[in-house]
Amino acid sequence: HVQQQQQQQKQQQPQQQPQQQQQQQKEYVAMPSSDSNWDQRRLDGWWNSYKTVNQIFADKIQSQIKDMDTIWVHDYHLSLLPKMLDDLDKDPKTSCMQDAGEDMIISTTEEGENEEDYDDDNSTFVGRSYQMVFFLHIPFPTSQVFRELEHGEAILEGILHADVVGFHAFDHARHFLNASKRILGLSYESLVGGLIGMKYRGTKVLITIANVSIESDIVTSVLQLPTVKKHIVALKSKHHAKIILAGVDTAQSLSGVSLKLLAYERFLKDYPVWQNKITMIQRCLVPGSRKADEADTLNHVRYLVQRIQNIFGESVLDYEEMFGSTYPIDKRLSILSSADVFMTTPIREGLNLLPLEYVFCRSVDGNAGVTITSEFSAVSSVLNGALRVNPYDVQMTSTSIDKALTMDIKEKEGRVFRDLQFVSNSPSG
Repeated sequence: HVQQQQQQQKQQQPQQQPQQQQQQQKEYVAMPSSDSNWDQRRLDGWWNSYKTVNQIFADKIQSQIKDMDTIWVHDYHLSLLPKMLDDLDKDPKTSCMQDAGEDMIISTTEEGENEEDYDDDNSTFVGRSYQMVFFLHIPFPTSQVFRELEHGEAILEGILHADVVGFHAFDHARHFLNASKRILGLSYESLVGGLIGMKYRGTKVLITIANVSIESDIVTSVLQLPTVKKHIVALKSKHHAKIILAGVDTAQSLSGVSLKLLAYERFLKDYPVWQNKITMIQRCLVPGSRKADEADTLNHVRYLVQRIQNIFGESVLDYEEMFGSTYPIDKRLSILSSADVFMTTPIREGLNLLPLEYVFCRSVDGNAGVTITSEFSAVSSVLNGALRVNPYDVQMTSTSIDKALTMDIKEKEGRVFRDLQFVSNSPSG
């Protein structure tokens, strides 16, 4: 009887296992898809949408290009646009351009290539009647990181169809050059005037580093508004004329707000003499563009704010959140004008103009302040007078806060003087 039962169990097992596997598969399939922004199963859809957006821009721009025009392409959203425009020019069906109100038709060969616009090997575009500039406003990642992108090669090729490629910082340009060399096998050389030439399609694409400052005339006008002066008085009154350490940041992990709060907490602990003399005014913007990241960042920031206030008192930290990507200019300039120290500690960042606004605002009334900025930010290479910190080094950042507060007026003015010429006279216009 026992043997018969064992034999029956053996016969049933092969049947049960497929049933269990099918049930497990059903359970897996029934699970809701992940809402993570990094779900790689959604990559094809993202990439196709990205190409579609770039193509829409290319089609619209190509229909309006005139001879000797300059097309300026901004930021990573349109990295494929330069190549798409070249491809449209290469296509005989779209190679008609408006020139001074008349149609200019470019002759083509039987194979469909523009005979006058390409050299013999069909690889170098030499007859384009307009110029293209591509400027990246965010940091370019290292080649080790960039090469992990599935479509990284297409992005590089898209950018390199521009005549000039610009970055805010040399580090960003260096990463781009290394990625182009290691992924596409391209070479580059230094040119007269500090430019870098990248050899691509038989031509030299110019790589440049350039920065822009604030619109000083607009800032000057806003500082004269009664609302700004009213806000300045209110802030100083609210904090009983204490020393003000200020920051305005986006509530995302790369902004390094949590690291800033950890440094401020360490500062209050290590330098207790300042506990009753200083207030941090911290404003966090919540743009809603990266909801998961923003939610995690805000949870951590709120926890640290509560912890600091519980230990040292509510008066040491004035914290507020605001939905949107920009802080109203009148309130922003009020905070900058009131602050004795302005602090920003991003982990990675393009050119943030707030430190430049701070330098200018404090110089208007002749009361120099101190800027503390991260060595990972583009502005650290622009503001020579700023105190540079590594946000991950909490102790170092804490010490820099004390250095800023104990700095004598002569050194403050000297640091501001280094940057004021650029800040005041380098608008975008």
